[in-house]
Amino acid sequence: MTTLIIIAVFYLWYLTAMWFLRRRHQLREKLGPIYWWIVGIVLGGIVLDVAFNWSFAILIFMDWPKEVMFTKRLQRYREGWLYKATWRMRLADTICENMLNKYDPTGKHC
Repeated sequence: MTTLIIIAVFYLWYLTAMWFLRRRHQLREKLGPIYWWIVGIVLGGIVLDVAFNWSFAILIFMDWPKEVMFTKRLQRYREGWLYKATWRMRLADTICENMLNKYDPTGKHC
């Protein structure tokens, strides 16, 4: 039960952060002080990112992290010569392209 709650929190934060990244310029103009409350939620997600990297990501990738942030871990799997053509690289590609890069305004989150 606790695991489901933790996964739900990660998912809700993810949806909030991606929604915010897409609309941050419009929100700043329309919401005023509420905008900064949303910024706090997104920044609080950094804590969730680190927690995810040091908990569930260990189980997903079956590897101890060498980085603090999950995005840096994905970059290592995608760019490192040691991981070329491995299942970790393919999984990192899938997560980056389908979940992270798609919502980043620059299109290159990881």
